[in-house]
Amino acid sequence: MVPTPADIARYRHIAAAVVRGVGLLLLVYSATRVGVFVWNNFDWIAQQWTQRVGGAPNTRVVAMRRSIASLVLPVVLLGCSVVLVARPRFIARWLVPARVRAACPGCGFDVNGLRSEICPECGLKLGPEFFRGPGAAEPKAEEPESE
Repeated sequence: MVPTPADIARYRHIAAAVVRGVGLLLLVYSATRVGVFVWNNFDWIAQQWTQRVGGAPNTRVVAMRRSIASLVLPVVLLGCSVVLVARPRFIARWLVPARVRAACPGCGFDVNGLRSEICPECGLKLGPEFFRGPGAAEPKAEEPESE
């Protein structure tokens, strides 16, 4: 079964909505983690700032290195979430490909672009629904021209 363009558009729309939702969840989680880190370590950040300007050395450096290491994952997730929220349709196009390669069920011959309903390789009769997909509208019959 070859998906119709309407099916592909619907699948991409759903995929974009899911990607945007996951991106928003990651954004909230990672922003919360970064905010908690800054809130809990505000004194240390202020001390580092004053130390660079000319203050006393800090004794909590080892503990802070562990805290900074725990901050790496939320920062990476924050970057990923920004991409997911900003470009959901681009990612949906990547997740839901536009064309599926059609192959003859009898021999596996590539029938993309084939004009007849018969496989040239094995002679299997392929129905019109094979090319249009299920649920597609029947093509309109041409009316004969009157003289």
